[in-house]
Amino acid sequence: NCGHFARHRLIESDPDARETREPGERPDDAPAVGDASEKQLADEQEPVVEDAAPRDLGGASISDFTLITTLGRGTFGKVMKVLHRPTGRVMAMKVLTKSVVSQRRMVEYIREERDIMAMVPEHPFVVTMHYALQTDHHLYFLLDYLPGGELYSHIHPKGSVPESVARFYICEVILAIEHIHKYDVCHRDLKPENVVIGGDGHIRLTDFGLARSKFSRSRRRSFVGSAEYLAPETVRNEVQTKALDWWSVGVMLYEMLVGRTPFHGATNTEVYNNVVHKPLDLNKRTLSPDAQSLIRAFLDRSPSSRLARPEDIKRHPFFKTVDWDAYMRKEVRPPFIPDLGCNDTKYFAREFTSEWACVQKSSASDAQQLRQWREKFDNFAISRDGRSSSSPPNSATAHPERPLAAEVCVEPYRFIGAWRLMRLELKSTKGQVTYPWGAEVVGLLIYTTAGYFSMQLAPLKRSRLKRHSPEDMAQAFVGYVSQFGSYHLRAGWNFIVHAPTSALNPNISATLQRRYFQFDNDFKSLELTTDEFAAEDQERLTVRTVTTWERVPPRPGFAAPTAGDADGTAAAASADRARRSRTPSPKPAEALSPVKDDAETPSELPAPAKE
Repeated sequence: NCGHFARHRLIESDPDARETREPGERPDDAPAVGDASEKQLADEQEPVVEDAAPRDLGGASISDFTLITTLGRGTFGKVMKVLHRPTGRVMAMKVLTKSVVSQRRMVEYIREERDIMAMVPEHPFVVTMHYALQTDHHLYFLLDYLPGGELYSHIHPKGSVPESVARFYICEVILAIEHIHKYDVCHRDLKPENVVIGGDGHIRLTDFGLARSKFSRSRRRSFVGSAEYLAPETVRNEVQTKALDWWSVGVMLYEMLVGRTPFHGATNTEVYNNVVHKPLDLNKRTLSPDAQSLIRAFLDRSPSSRLARPEDIKRHPFFKTVDWDAYMRKEVRPPFIPDLGCNDTKYFAREFTSEWACVQKSSASDAQQLRQWREKFDNFAISRDGRSSSSPPNSATAHPERPLAAEVCVEPYRFIGAWRLMRLELKSTKGQVTYPWGAEVVGLLIYTTAGYFSMQLAPLKRSRLKRHSPEDMAQAFVGYVSQFGSYHLRAGWNFIVHAPTSALNPNISATLQRRYFQFDNDFKSLELTTDEFAAEDQERLTVRTVTTWERVPPRPGFAAPTAGDADGTAAAASADRARRSRTPSPKPAEALSPVKDDAETPSELPAPAKE
């Protein structure tokens, strides 16, 4: 996006928050201010209901949650995938540091965010908050876990999307906005980054950090939001109504159909001026007449004449084929359903999922400071167990190392063949999971009937080395893993031993490597787990490398391995080694010779090297 930096939210002036600037104070780069007309005080005829009874968001303890994977990180804290052990439900935990929230004068925003999410009833297209807790130094929002990623990350790489796709997402956004407006809540920061896709492909409206309740009952002139989605009345310092959310919906629709926002600019100042003065350009080949008409109605610079009543919006010709009841029941198939496979964090950025999920310890604070923070955030329930520690404890999940019982022993032929990598992760004994290569990693593992193995791993998207610096070439070299050697398996073992004789990565040891294995019921999936080793970037954290593989079906004309190959594997390996011992081989091949025989594999294996 040409002005992607300008998409970041602005919290520069909010006169309705106690801890921000005085009313009317504007950022230095804002355009000239105009006066608000009294006609704009009417809230675009959207009916509102009395405040709904807030849901009870306490009754839980931070110690009930196991931290799993980091999903995102920001100025005030981070978001992690967690497991609520009492229910077995996976949730997203947003953790904020009280000291940072107080220093940044965001206390009222966070309090309001919690109250809004507790007050607004659950809805299919609005994220649900299940718990809101606090400890001495941190605040915790426990929300729906939505593994599909932001809508922005799905539409931005494509430039623009077909009208049918844009219509689907806008319909669900409209239903979400209609719902929160019904309870007199204005979101004030609508953009594709705050529309997240669930595992079923349907959207959820998220991030109520700038939202305000009882919006039609007060005169607000807050200068908050994201620059390219700000309504002109916000820039002009006029009294606002909930119509400003519908302006943002129009910007989103334009962006999806055209590939960029209608008023983008190189700087925020240029964006503000474009929002107020630039003519709307609808002469685009991707905009049908109905789409042009709808966008023009949404992007009317006069809030009083802007298309802002849900009933009128739904009757617009752009939606003439839409069955709104079917959308509410989620009966319309989404254009995109996340392919989560065996990694439901693949749509989150690697820079986050490669971090360990943890809550950083805060510096000690005196009793008076802790009491003041508790009073500031008294709408957050105190963690039930009253723990003074802010870090949720993780339950140990050590991998079993005992030999398998004889009746469940796996015959060697089950390993023979080619396997493609499905997932590579680091798992701590406390339940945390990181993805050091993210989701974009490919791999091939081959076990032969002669007792040899080959394993190769590489990033899915590897940059070309042509004209790159030596540092780039070194990084590409280190990012490729390749091992060759022999493997060993005995009856009663629940691990297979890799004995590498050659490797194409300097970080990979050539010592014996023990990998605990686990097959699925039909032997089409294989999980290999290393011994424990100390994590390099975390003190007192013990981890294992876990790779999950899927069997590659044999090519036509090639028979799949059978039980008859069980004895043949060892026999073939012995015969092959005997043949090699009788036949001189060139010097380079000698480096690939396997260890001599299974019988000579030591019963007590040496401690494995770190991976």
